[in-house]
Order: sequence, then structure tokens, then C-alpha cells
Amino acid sequence: MELNEKLQAARIQNKLTQEQVCQQIGVSRQTLSSWENGKTFPDIVSLINLCGLYRLSLDDLLGTGESDDYIGFLDRAIAALKKRQKLYKIVELSVLATLMLGSVAAFFLTYTSSDTYGYFPGVQSGIYLSYRSIVIPFAILIVSLFIGVDTSWHNERWLLIPIIAGAFVLTSDYTLYTSAYLIKVMSGSAAFGTEDGMLAVSLLISQGITAFLLASGVTAAGLGIGTVYRRKIGAKNRQRTHTD
Repeated sequence: MELNEKLQAARIQNKLTQEQVCQQIGVSRQTLSSWENGKTFPDIVSLINLCGLYRLSLDDLLGTGESDDYIGFLDRAIAALKKRQKLYKIVELSVLATLMLGSVAAFFLTYTSSDTYGYFPGVQSGIYLSYRSIVIPFAILIVSLFIGVDTSWHNERWLLIPIIAGAFVLTSDYTLYTSAYLIKVMSGSAAFGTEDGMLAVSLLISQGITAFLLASGVTAAGLGIGTVYRRKIGAKNRQRTHTD
């Protein structure tokens, strides 16, 4: 007896209609009918729910010599899932990388000499903030939230904290303005005295540490919030399945 025939026989034996089964396991009648007609296979979660509803074991439904098609279906489904999870990871990181690289490109396309000299070495006058100081941390928070919710990352998501923070340092305002100033120095259009050199080194270190800590905190917060949300949703789903 094939899997679809076993599913239909088990439902009839338990004196259940298709509507009742659909309500219990949370699928549409068309989906259940497709399973019982052998047009498609139930996913593994639905199959486990059906076993509980029909008081059967997986061995009862997937007997020896009768489960090759279903095992093949599961193999294809798992392969497709892994491919989709890999794509999600690439998209999540690509969004952040595109924003960071785009901000760098926008800076070098729009900055002027007066901007550069006004920022370096005259930053002692106060903290300089631009759209990069707001947009990029916000983007890091949003992407980190998605990564925290995404189940495909597992514990490796936490390794992203120093990576994202390091990338943020490289695209931070002070790094960009210092780079622009040094370009001016090397081209001979700006003087670079000993005092400026010491100031550049000290500010580069302090600003770099500040940017790294900021990005680390924002990334950790996003990952943490996303992880908590994911676990709450998982707990609700498990509780709902247990209740049903």
C-alpha cells in the first residue's frame, strides 16, 4: 500500500472527514486531498502531526520498501531548503555591504577640499556627524534583526559582530576623512607636519575604537532581539502543536 493510500485509510478508520483533519493539522482541504490522491507528499512536520492524529508511528506509514519515493522527496526538499537558506544569508550580508560601499563611493564623489580640511585636523572643536553616522548603524540594526530571526545562521551569527564592526570602522566618517586628507598630502596639495601626524594617529585610534564599540553594540542588540523573537515564535508554535 502506497503512502497516499495509507493516509486515506487511516483517516477513514479514525472516522474523520477531510475538513476535521485539516482543522487539526492546519492545512487546506486541497492540500490534504492532494496527499491522499498521491499528487504531492506531506512535509515531515505535517506527516508527524498526521501520525499523532491517526495514532500511528512513522514506521506504520513509511514501511520497508514503500518509502523510497517519500525519502527522495525529503532529500529534494532538504536540498532546496539549504539552497534557500544560503541565498538568504547572501542577501542579508549583501544589503549591508552594498550600503557601506555605497556610502564610501558617495563620500569620495561628493566631498570637497573644504570639507576635508574642516574635518581634519579641526575635529577638536566637536563631534562630526553625517548621514553615514546614522544610516549605517540603523542599517546594521535592521540586518542584524533579520539575521537573529533567521534560523539558518545557528550560533555562527555571533561571529558576525567583530566582522560587521570592523567593516563599519573602515567606512566610518573619520576613516574616510582621514583617507581623503592623506590623499591630499600625498598629492602635494596639503602640508602634513609632525603635529598633524601625531593628531591623526591619536584620533584614528580613538575614533576607530569608538566606532568599533558602537557597531558591536548595535549588531549584538539586533542579533539579541531577533534571537529572542525567534525563540518566542518557536515556543508558541510548539505549544500550539502540543495543544492540538
